[in-house]
Amino acid sequence: MIMTLKNPRFLEPLTLKGKLLMDNSIIPLYAEVKGIVELTCSRCLQKFPYDIDLEIDEKFTDNPENKDDEVIFINNYEVDINEIVENNIILSLPIKKLCREDCKGLCPMCGTNLNISTCNCHEDNIDPRFAKLKDLFSNH
Repeated sequence: MIMTLKNPRFLEPLTLKGKLLMDNSIIPLYAEVKGIVELTCSRCLQKFPYDIDLEIDEKFTDNPENKDDEVIFINNYEVDINEIVENNIILSLPIKKLCREDCKGLCPMCGTNLNISTCNCHEDNIDPRFAKLKDLFSNH
C-alpha cells in the first residue's frame, strides 16, 4: 500500500478484517483496520507510535444512474480496497500530531527540545512594534 503521508512507517503490519456483500445494485463494504504507524510530532519533531483502529463503511455500485453522493461508482465490479483503506487512514489521523498532550515543543530561539532539557534563551525577545501590547494585559 502506498500512502500519501510522506511515506509513513508502519511499526506493525496493518490488519484488515471485512466483508463485501451484494445487495441489489449496491455493494457495501464493512471492514475494520488496525495497526501502528509512526508519526512526527508537530511541536518537537520527535517520532512517536500512533494506533490505528478504525471502521470502514463504504458503498459501491456499478449503476451510473445512482446519484447518491455516499455511493462510489465502480466499473466491472472491481473495487480498489487499497485506495479506500488509505483514504480512511488519512482521514482518521489527527490534524495536529502530538507525541503527548503536554508536549513543550522546541525553543524558537535555539531549537532545544524542551521536553528533554531547558535552555537559557530569554522569552522576552519581543518585536518592538508589539511591545506596547504587552502592557495592555499586564494587570490580568
